[in-house]
Amino acid sequence: MNSHTFYRWASHSFPRKTPKPMPLGFTSPHSSDRISAAESISYDDIGSALYFESELKDITSEAGTPVTFACKLVGDAERIVWRKDGQIMEEGDEFVQQYNSHNGWCKLTISEVFPEDQGIISCQAINKSNESVTSCFFTVQGKYLVVLSSADKDIYYC
Repeated sequence: MNSHTFYRWASHSFPRKTPKPMPLGFTSPHSSDRISAAESISYDDIGSALYFESELKDITSEAGTPVTFACKLVGDAERIVWRKDGQIMEEGDEFVQQYNSHNGWCKLTISEVFPEDQGIISCQAINKSNESVTSCFFTVQGKYLVVLSSADKDIYYC
């Protein structure tokens, strides 16, 4: 093959080997590279960074009363997951979850606190690119109902 043939081939748009993967968000300054603006990933595809501007704070509450946990998220979350001691808290009458995507406030309200609600409460925000978690310790005070055994018909308060 002579040099003239080589240059003729090089001037045509023949497929090239696939380039090595570039870091996410990398754009090449060379228009001849296979990574172009049309092929780049949009921010909608990867989501935005998430972090809690205002984190959960430790709370102490009396048994039998309602309590609300609140934290403020920066970034767009696809999903908010509330947990108690690592277990997902399903939304229902007892646990009311709210997320305002306009101002970032995430709230969990427990309508009536019981001793078994005590533990580590966490809020996890998730989107396509990452996740963020904030946690606090929840302490329940007050009278605890204790049944010593099924044979014992008396109810004791501690």
